[in-house]
Amino acid sequence: IAVIVAVVIAIQSNLGKKVSYEEVTQYDYFITSIGGKAGVIDKEGNVVINAEYDLIQIPNPSKPIFICLYDYNTDTREYNSKVLNENGDEIYTNYSGIQAIPNNNTSSQNSYQTGILRYKQDGKYGLLNINGRKITDAIYDSIETLEYKDGILKVSQEGKFGLISLNGDEIVKPECDSIATDGYYNQDTKYEAAGYIVNVRTDEGYRYGYINSEGKQILDTMYTSLKRITEIKDDENVYLITYRNGLAGLLRNGQTIIDNEYEDIEYDSTNNIL
Repeated sequence: IAVIVAVVIAIQSNLGKKVSYEEVTQYDYFITSIGGKAGVIDKEGNVVINAEYDLIQIPNPSKPIFICLYDYNTDTREYNSKVLNENGDEIYTNYSGIQAIPNNNTSSQNSYQTGILRYKQDGKYGLLNINGRKITDAIYDSIETLEYKDGILKVSQEGKFGLISLNGDEIVKPECDSIATDGYYNQDTKYEAAGYIVNVRTDEGYRYGYINSEGKQILDTMYTSLKRITEIKDDENVYLITYRNGLAGLLRNGQTIIDNEYEDIEYDSTNNIL
């Protein structure tokens, strides 16, 4: 019985914590501005939050969760914040510095991540889900949406960058000096199959490596430069032009197709040749 109870509690805990990216299709709440101050109205035009705040963030316009920002601090470049519901009551009071997380030039129409919020404690950042449940402790120096990846967050610790999911699961350890998506886009799967170009600083300079869309390290950080051939629309195969010791080569899924022996390599998508 004890084992069954423990399993049920664990399942319920995980269900409560799990977050998936949600594209908003129903807009019930809108920001309004009066005299330079922000408030909220509903879709019927009724005032929900009086226009008395410097800024208001509505991370998910289908949910009555409003992040009200006020008293901007010029030294820290941050606002004080509080979260209100549709009745004007303050919620999530166990956490401070709560803000929505902007989307970063993604394919989404939403301005913010719709299922998660960021909070601050002792100078560090952590994650809450949209219902105020803690996802991660405040252990990061920064949290932001990775460019083009709706469901991936870029985090930093002690000047190094890593990746986590919206559920706080670690995808890439925070050991990189930079992380960027490879720019791959497919009309059907959008940016889902895009991988990550990472680099680290060495005594010889920056060296680049590659991690695929599932978080698997395909190339160690040993190249002076690399780029994906994004014109080849093949989710299963990643073609990378790499540069090492001043010479260019080609790999497919980490396997050498052309050795690093050319001054340069370019892909001609019209004729499908290199």
